[in-house]
Amino acid sequence: MTRLRAIEYSVPLLAQATSGSRPGEFWRVQNPLPGDAEFIHCFMGEDNRSVVFVFHHESFPDVPQGQLIPREYLTYESRVLPDA
Repeated sequence: MTRLRAIEYSVPLLAQATSGSRPGEFWRVQNPLPGDAEFIHCFMGEDNRSVVFVFHHESFPDVPQGQLIPREYLTYESRVLPDA
C-alpha cells in the first residue's frame, strides 16, 4: 500500500469545517479525492499548526519507502448566498 497522497488542513479551517456552514454560506471542494480513497492516518504538520491526513488510492502515484508523501492542495469554492 504505497500509493499515497497527503492533504494538509490548517487548524482554523478544521475548526470552521466542524462547525458547519453558517446561514447564507456555501462552500465545496473543487478537486476532491476519489470517492473510494481510503483514509490511512493523520499527523500534525511540521509547524504544529496544521493536520495532515494521508489517503491511499490506486490512482495515486507510487511512493517509494522513505520518500515524502506528495501533498495534494484542495481548492474550495465558497460564496455568500443572498437572503431568501
